[in-house]
Amino acid sequence: MNWNLRFLRGLARLTFAQQLILLALVPATAATLAAIAVLTRQHLGNLTELMRANAQTVALQVATVAQAPLSRMDRWALQRTAQSGTYQPHVQQVQIWTEDGEIVANSETVDRMRGEGLQVVVPIVADDGRHNGKVMVEISLSAVQSARRSVWLNVVLVLAISLFGVGLAGWWAARRISEPIRALGDAVDRLGAGQDASVAIEGTSEVRHLQHGFNQAARALAESRRLLQSRINEATAELARKNQQLEVASQAKTRLLAAASTTCASRCTRSRCSPTGWPTARPTR
Repeated sequence: MNWNLRFLRGLARLTFAQQLILLALVPATAATLAAIAVLTRQHLGNLTELMRANAQTVALQVATVAQAPLSRMDRWALQRTAQSGTYQPHVQQVQIWTEDGEIVANSETVDRMRGEGLQVVVPIVADDGRHNGKVMVEISLSAVQSARRSVWLNVVLVLAISLFGVGLAGWWAARRISEPIRALGDAVDRLGAGQDASVAIEGTSEVRHLQHGFNQAARALAESRRLLQSRINEATAELARKNQQLEVASQAKTRLLAAASTTCASRCTRSRCSPTGWPTARPTR
């Protein structure tokens, strides 16, 4: 369970392009391996059957030649016949048996190394149709083993070429899809920072539809910002005008109070008034 969570978290950390490439590589790899496995098994099976048919052909030839010597029990002729069979390609051993199972002739290869072999047994049929004995031919499967090694080498090469081609195509497709989305993300960041942002209309139909909608939303938001800024400027100008009017009124009030104070002081001086502005009472004698 922990490994699954770690795997999912690792996938979540990948970029969108990397996820698309991985999404292309995994099915392609599985399909390529499955196809190669089926074709390899079929090829090796066909090669094995070909070697079996070759061994059966050699056994039939030996059985035809050994028919007369076996009826006379001429062991020297039977040995020569068995030895002639080992001269055939990939043949490792040839034995001639009587109908009772006695080995009357045996020839093995000595000029090449013995390996895994495939044995084929055919009957020796006399002229009257009776079975006088059997011929066993063992043919080497070195060709099959060599083909198996060659197949594995070809599998690696084909798999590498397939993965490279699929990876390249996936990278191109991922870049074609993710690049407009990345540009759209950058435009969203610029729009969030208060800047005017727009993206070019490109990519697939779904991406173009998304880009067109973003451009419309960005233009509407920019128009709203301009309208709001215009209203803020108007309100600021109106507030400055009213502040100026208040400042003029305040200055006028100050001048009015100063003039009134000067007039009052002048009158008090002429009438010898108290500082409060009212005449002072004279003392009585």
